[in-house]
This record gives sequence, C-alpha cells and structure tokens, in this order.
Amino acid sequence: MTVEQIKAIVEENRDEAIQFLVNAVQIPSVTGEEENISKFYHQKFDAMGLETEVHAMQENRPNLISTWKNTDGPTFAFNGHYDVFPPVASDPGKYG
Repeated sequence: MTVEQIKAIVEENRDEAIQFLVNAVQIPSVTGEEENISKFYHQKFDAMGLETEVHAMQENRPNLISTWKNTDGPTFAFNGHYDVFPPVASDPGKYG
C-alpha cells in the first residue's frame, strides 16, 4: 500500500474517526474504572471484524488484545491505554 492510498483511506474515513473519538472521550475512564471504555472499544473492534480477547488482572480494568487476520503481510502492533487520572480541584493541570 502506498502513502497516497493510506492518505486516501484516512480522508475517506475522517468524519467517522472524528465521531468515534468524540464518543470515546465522553466515556469516563478514571484509573481503576476502565470497564465502560473497554466495552466501547470492544464493540468497535467487533464491528471492524477483529478477533478480540479480554484479559483482566483486576476487576473493572480489562485489557483488550485484538487481532486483524485479513493479511499475510507483516504484523502491526498498537499498544495504548485508555485510563486517565481523576480531576483534582487543587491542580487544574497543564492547561487549567
């Protein structure tokens, strides 16, 4: 796949990606309470046809491992987290 093809796919799906992000940031995901945001991502991954496993070392803190098996090409690994620190009234943060 060329850079131009990737740019075209990104542009074709721009509005959907923005709406997904808007929806995601509205779901509380304070550290220790990530279950709802995990379910949101799991639904999206299912809709995309990804095989997803759920692993939780702690209750309400599931980790998702999703696999895209539509290609014989190289494996792409994406790693991230979806928890945030709770707001603290005495510390408005970097942009407060």
